[in-house]
Amino acid sequence: MPQVARHLTLRELERRYKKAKDPVEKTRFQAVYHAAKGLSAREIARIT
Repeated sequence: MPQVARHLTLRELERRYKKAKDPVEKTRFQAVYHAAKGLSAREIARIT
């Protein structure tokens, strides 16, 4: 399972993911957000 440093809350990760304009930044925040929620790398890959 991917590990995430917890310096941002789930709420903040979600906010940054939804606010991001750059597609690469948006995808990265989305992946980190889902990893912080405890999804597996396979599940994250399927979603993103």
